[in-house]
Amino acid sequence: MRRNFFTILKEKLFFRGHRGEKDILQEEEEEEDNPYLPWIREIVERVLQEKNISYRDFFPVLVDGEEPEKTLFTVKELAPELNRMAILTDDDAYFENFRDTIYENEGLIIEIFPREGENLESLMQRRDGEIVILDFEKEQKLINGRLFGDKLYIPIFKRKWERVGNIDIAVPIGYNTLIIRGIDKIKQQPVLDKFERAFYDKE
Repeated sequence: MRRNFFTILKEKLFFRGHRGEKDILQEEEEEEDNPYLPWIREIVERVLQEKNISYRDFFPVLVDGEEPEKTLFTVKELAPELNRMAILTDDDAYFENFRDTIYENEGLIIEIFPREGENLESLMQRRDGEIVILDFEKEQKLINGRLFGDKLYIPIFKRKWERVGNIDIAVPIGYNTLIIRGIDKIKQQPVLDKFERAFYDKE
């Protein structure tokens, strides 16, 4: 049975407790994964604040990748207080249960489309919110050199999210980066419980 990434994350955090800060920083730089994904809600809120976008106007468009559990985790984290959301995926059944639950509980409509270029283009033309594309693909597939104009594009895996000094991280926004301050304060939160609860919640 394939280990899920929550199990791997637990193991890494356990062994990190016995290692120095220098070792941890070096390990983060070598990882292909995104070690900041557990704090995606807090980080996205700070990005929106820097770009003068209210959460009420925020319209996330998530491009699903090779690991849909990570996309679903982000969907669950971002969904509260949203007015709209869209997911581009080749596995719509994976997201249906949560989509139905969040609609019944909070009235949020999550639109799910096949992961195709024409669907992304159509979403980018919409004017019912401030569209932010969160790209979960690890390889160049749907995005593939596409230009986003005034839309925010955040690659989750294609470009590294790096530490800047001891407490800040540089988050890629399109071809630029945005410095998010005080990430260590975010890391004080009990992230594993939150991560696993979101993943295993079947309601």
